[in-house]
Amino acid sequence: MKIAYVILHYQNKEITIKAINCLLKQGSVHEVYIVVVDNASGNGSGKELLKLYSSNDNIIFLLNEINVGFAKGNNIGYQYAKNILNVDIIVAMNNDVYINDSDFSKKLAKIVNDNKNIALIGPDILSYKGEHQNPLEFDAKSNIQMIVWIIKVVALRILFSVPVLNKLICNQLNKREKNILQKKNDKMMKNKEYNFTKYNVMLHGACVIYTPTWTKKENMAFLPYTFMFAEEYLMYDYIQFKQYKTLYEPTLSVEHEDGATQQVQANNAVKKRKFFYKNEMYSLIQIFCHRIRGKYEYSN
Repeated sequence: MKIAYVILHYQNKEITIKAINCLLKQGSVHEVYIVVVDNASGNGSGKELLKLYSSNDNIIFLLNEINVGFAKGNNIGYQYAKNILNVDIIVAMNNDVYINDSDFSKKLAKIVNDNKNIALIGPDILSYKGEHQNPLEFDAKSNIQMIVWIIKVVALRILFSVPVLNKLICNQLNKREKNILQKKNDKMMKNKEYNFTKYNVMLHGACVIYTPTWTKKENMAFLPYTFMFAEEYLMYDYIQFKQYKTLYEPTLSVEHEDGATQQVQANNAVKKRKFFYKNEMYSLIQIFCHRIRGKYEYSN
């Protein structure tokens, strides 16, 4: 069984090297490829990585001329793995996701073989803060919830355009979101929810596994309508629309450093928030519009 790990790289060479080196320790009899997509890093790190691993034929580098965003960037790697490498399983992962289990590929192949009706699989994703990030959600948000979410993001975009006030709001949001995440993780830890297999849940986009049930039919990893953020919600709508099945499998485990977003806007909390809300608003509008239309045709 052939497996490809697709890594979307942008700027931060060190974390991508760490992700690649973890994958090189995979002790599996299966044929394993690593496809790195450089999303037009302005610091030349994509070419540096290409030179660093040039002697390894199982590591392929695809250098984008422009930054096409998260969804389309992953799709480029996915399509190469599917159409050129002809792999059976594709793992799309952030460049700050580390797979330290040397038997990961072997376990994955068995799980896929035992669950032939499953299209997408999500591993237990443990952040460096000790948070279990999968499942992202247990069900889709209603249309009313989506409208409220959009209004909230629009309001925040307006508020963040006001000097001084934006810094005060940013500090409050950081504290609030930290508390919400802590409560969610405490609940999961208390009930040990992350220890149990779960079906048809929304999977976190940091590491998504596409099985032959998906790869034989679909030519994309993510719907290419968003630039960044909330891709999981749009994908979950599509998965339900097409009646695919998902699986959260805790015996597969990865670590997530959560460094990709920080790299986008260098250590400036307010700018990072502005970037986030701008792209999140666009993503949420795309999700809502596709729901209303009930159509999900796509092309890259």
